[in-house]
Amino acid sequence: MNFGKSFTYMFDDENWISKFLVGILISMVPILNIAWAGYGIGIMRNMARGMVKPLPSWDNLGEKFKDGLFIFLASIVYLLPVFIVAESALLWHLLWAMRV
Repeated sequence: MNFGKSFTYMFDDENWISKFLVGILISMVPILNIAWAGYGIGIMRNMARGMVKPLPSWDNLGEKFKDGLFIFLASIVYLLPVFIVAESALLWHLLWAMRV
């Protein structure tokens, strides 16, 4: 396993600068920045397939947005127990403070 490749794979693509700049522009738009997570999913899929140049192009923005939205919703579902415990602790603290 080549661990150094995880830091240099993006430079193997001859169009990495344009893909990087498009990604920066997309990440600045409030709703479209969800597509950035989808782009990361595309990179992981290409790496798993063993592609030599794993950076995907930005031509299918809807697919990247869908993948990013799925990741966003899944992270909310996984963090829901943490939110519930934190809110219940905050509510308990506020009720305890009002008792005194």
